[in-house]
Amino acid sequence: MDALQMLNIQLPDRSVTARISSSPIATDPTVFTGYVTFFSSGFVEELRAASDDEWPGIQILLSSDECKNAPSRGVGHP
Repeated sequence: MDALQMLNIQLPDRSVTARISSSPIATDPTVFTGYVTFFSSGFVEELRAASDDEWPGIQILLSSDECKNAPSRGVGHP
């Protein structure tokens, strides 16, 4: 969420979506791996990011627009 809040500060006229995904690894289903992918919110449909059927495991989509009113956690500061 910090990255999306920082994007709102640096690029207030752009909307970016983060896809957070997690799924078990093939060699040991008790171990999970995860990824975060950022892309322009204008391409959500084109990338089929909104389709639960396309991607296995856990998928969360969060847009920078959704983070505009979120409480600040000191974005940009350690």
